[in-house]
Amino acid sequence: MSLIDDLQKRILSLDDFCVLTIRILNYIPEVISTTKEAKGYAIIESLTGSTKKYTRPYNLRLFI
Repeated sequence: MSLIDDLQKRILSLDDFCVLTIRILNYIPEVISTTKEAKGYAIIESLTGSTKKYTRPYNLRLFI
């Protein structure tokens, strides 16, 4: 099953959540082009073809 399908499926056990989380964490480096830090915040940039997309900035001090 694809990652997108798994993200839309309801997770009923902690083991399933753990497996899905590991899959997501393994997929992230394939998507992220650069990470920039500014004023205590991190901004992730993804470059696909000629399109740049940015994540919502997150606070590095509060991020767990």
